[in-house]
Amino acid sequence: MTRPIRFAARIALILALVTLVPVLFAPASHAPATSPYLSALSDLGAAPVLAASTCLNTACTSRGLCARGKGFNCRHAAGECQATAC
Repeated sequence: MTRPIRFAARIALILALVTLVPVLFAPASHAPATSPYLSALSDLGAAPVLAASTCLNTACTSRGLCARGKGFNCRHAAGECQATAC
């Protein structure tokens, strides 16, 4: 091959890779969007980020109150102290 043809082939290969890699590794949309307010390009962006769970680091005490306790979320429901692990 002559030098200009090889150069053009390299440029074409680089452009094809730059174009195809994001398409191949883009996150799949799990559910079709049905809102009329979404853009036609809205499914091409990044996947929605899941909200990070926050750990309040509170646990139930022997008196049924919330106090510091690593790895738990404490809350009062139906008059009882309930702690769930983070």
